[in-house]
Amino acid sequence: MVDIFKEVEEDLRRSQLQALWSKYGRFVIAALLGIVLAVGGNQYWQYHTRTTQAKESVVFSNALEEAQSGDRDAALAALDDLRQNGSSGYRGLAGLKEAALLADGGEIEQAIRIYEAVAADSRVND
Repeated sequence: MVDIFKEVEEDLRRSQLQALWSKYGRFVIAALLGIVLAVGGNQYWQYHTRTTQAKESVVFSNALEEAQSGDRDAALAALDDLRQNGSSGYRGLAGLKEAALLADGGEIEQAIRIYEAVAADSRVND
């Protein structure tokens, strides 16, 4: 007799669970899919940011080496490109180094313009 009540109770629970799943199953799947997509998107963004910063680091380091080895024009070109197109941190560093190289070369007015542009750039240190 106890087994019959147990079976009826299990069938009742199963039918209630099936009713809940048929009513809310799509929402559960959509929520889980949204979580997976959000985590995947976040991981991709972190990867993209790290690789971009690594590339900019290499460009900045090479520009510094070119400046020290005497290839000032190549260093200025690389720093100018990084100042205009780089991410926030390297944008500011490249501008400051470019202006310093110009000032050392006697091009004071152009160096001042770059210093002012770096100071006014709202994208630096975002």
